[in-house]
Amino acid sequence: MRHRDPSAARPLTRMMRGMAEALRDLTADTYRAHAITDYMRWLSCRYLANDAFEAAADLFAERWPDSLHRDVIRKGVMRHKAATAAGNTTDPSWAAPLVPTLSEPFIALVHSQALLGRLQGLRRVPFQTAPAVQTTPGQAYWVAQGARKPITKFGFAGGAPLTPTKAAEQIVVTQELLRLAVPGTEAQLRDELGAELVAFLDGQMLDPAVAAVADKNPASLTNGIAPIASGATIDDTLAAVLASLFASRPAASSAVIIVSPANASKLAGSGKNQNARADGGTVQGVALVPSAGAGPRVIALDPAGVLVAEGGLAIDSSDKALVEQNDAPTGGASGVVSSAWQLGLTVIRAEMQANWRGLTGAVAWAVA
Repeated sequence: MRHRDPSAARPLTRMMRGMAEALRDLTADTYRAHAITDYMRWLSCRYLANDAFEAAADLFAERWPDSLHRDVIRKGVMRHKAATAAGNTTDPSWAAPLVPTLSEPFIALVHSQALLGRLQGLRRVPFQTAPAVQTTPGQAYWVAQGARKPITKFGFAGGAPLTPTKAAEQIVVTQELLRLAVPGTEAQLRDELGAELVAFLDGQMLDPAVAAVADKNPASLTNGIAPIASGATIDDTLAAVLASLFASRPAASSAVIIVSPANASKLAGSGKNQNARADGGTVQGVALVPSAGAGPRVIALDPAGVLVAEGGLAIDSSDKALVEQNDAPTGGASGVVSSAWQLGLTVIRAEMQANWRGLTGAVAWAVA
């Protein structure tokens, strides 16, 4: 009677386990992609149904009968159909059951593209909570055998709480796009919504000209920090910025360099940074994070020295609003408003709560 060698089956077992894990990841990614697409479709149906949610759910089921989320939408709307207020993804009166299924994958997509999600190691804190910030480190000592051991202590200070500040982005899209009349326009709508919010948040986080305004917006991480003198080349500037950061925070082992994709490409082409690419990589042993929000600057940052608080994302649309089409709206009698309905426009508004603050010495920057 032949006996099987158990060790011979181990490679096959490992291979099958690896295939199962890969399939699980693929299935999860596919589901998230479907959820984002259906979220764009749901926004379209809300627009076409004039925010009559029961009618929007019927339209969704009619247009996409094979959708994974058809029944979820219908059940969520029917459960809360008595609500009369305008719908949004933060209003618990009707949309809360839809948020985990449909909007969260889109929020995660936007988050993964913005610096708030791409920078690993940020110190995340709740809104309105004063974080304890270490001001002085403890001290270790050599101790002789049998001798008394010295006592050390840490110094902490209570920092100011991060208040809920809100970033809002309003964009105008064509009604043809929002109707999703052409296959593939879901991805276009998704990209337009996400790109606008990512560009705004990254720019506000990095632009030195952005100062704090009480109850409105936080200062950028570079605001109020004197720039380092630029070097003869971008590599010299990079070295000077890193030297300044490590002089202030010598233990910043997770430090990153943030530059625009154009400057990341310039670093990659200088011949001194073999691991640098326009989409990332490393420079001088430090992670390279490209972001258009960096503009002409080279920014060195210790994520452990940056406090961040975040809230949810809300998206709404209207083709009947009166909108002051100005990047600095006055809101007064002098403001000129336009009727979206009269001009055949659709206004989409995305709002996200976010606040941040850099600790002393956690950021250094220079013009490339």
